[in-house]
Amino acid sequence: MENRYRVNSILAGNLTLVVIIAATIGFFVVNEGQGSEGFEISLTTKALSLMVILTFQMLFLIISISWIKLNSDEELKRILSDIESKDDIAERPRIQIDENYSKENKELISAFNRNLDNYCYTFQQTNMALQAVRKELNFIKEKQEDIIETEKMASLGRLVAGVAHEINTPLGIAVTGMTHLKTQKVKTDGLLESGKITANDLKSFLKEAEKSIDLVLNQVYIAADLIKNFKQVAVDQSAPVTREIELSEYIEKVLSTLRPIFKKTPFKLVPEELEVQHVLTCPGALSQVITILIQNALHHAFEGRSVGFVYVLYKVEDNKVLITIRDDGVGVPISQRKKIFEPFFTTKRGHGGSGLGLSLAYNICKEVLKGKLYFLSNDLGGSDFVIEIPVERD
Repeated sequence: MENRYRVNSILAGNLTLVVIIAATIGFFVVNEGQGSEGFEISLTTKALSLMVILTFQMLFLIISISWIKLNSDEELKRILSDIESKDDIAERPRIQIDENYSKENKELISAFNRNLDNYCYTFQQTNMALQAVRKELNFIKEKQEDIIETEKMASLGRLVAGVAHEINTPLGIAVTGMTHLKTQKVKTDGLLESGKITANDLKSFLKEAEKSIDLVLNQVYIAADLIKNFKQVAVDQSAPVTREIELSEYIEKVLSTLRPIFKKTPFKLVPEELEVQHVLTCPGALSQVITILIQNALHHAFEGRSVGFVYVLYKVEDNKVLITIRDDGVGVPISQRKKIFEPFFTTKRGHGGSGLGLSLAYNICKEVLKGKLYFLSNDLGGSDFVIEIPVERD
């Protein structure tokens, strides 16, 4: 009889503990996450809270059953056997109360069944909360992927606009040259039809024609080079395949697509004199990272400045290539340096900044190029972003 009362005391004590814990955690769940990120925080907190409650309830069941097993009479042993015969506790395998059981054991079974009901309910709520968290995380992941893709397209769009503007200049000069040539031809045709043309007139026309043709060809070649470089960079970015490149030549191609952007600003893009280095890498991914870092420097480094320089430096040592995008701008405050590679961190919120550029560059370096990207402050007062990637040299 004494054992039975001890069992009931344990049951009552554990039930009280579970209720107190559940009420306390429930209070925090209700008051959690009232801000813009509250929904995600609340879901996660609720799921974790339910799992804690579930753990305590399972612990209570284990303690109760273990105590019965160690301190029971024959009647309690039959109850224990009934419990152990159940296959799935989550299906609420309630213990049937035999009318022949003693009052104390009936109370014990009733307490066990009540706690089992609570456990099953908490189990279901935990599953529902976890499903909600999983659904919300999938939704957030999809939105992040959409934003990242938008950032890529925006970056490419800026390149296209810059290259289009740059191509417009040589084409405009070529049109001017052809227009001048046509004017000279009309003038020469008039002299020819009137019979007043002289050898000097013909020589003058041929000389002007040669000048115009040379001018047009030169400008067309410039436009063709721009298109070729842009096409190569664009193709590489859309299909990141590993291949051998001459590093200095390829970096120059990437920079040629970025110079038009700088022409609209007072700032200068200055590449280092690069020696010939043949490397095996993923040029598309590399061009994306270089483009992002240079555009980032242009947009953030020179706030409040009327002059500034962005330098592109590189060196190859051992089996690594180090490419540094350096600026002499305002630098990055110490408080922000640990956050600059985090998704959605930007100092230009509300001014076109998505906060994804550096995060995207960091992940491309890590996942595609199998290297790393890190930040250093430099002696110029500005920032160094260093691309460090493994390469295979020819």
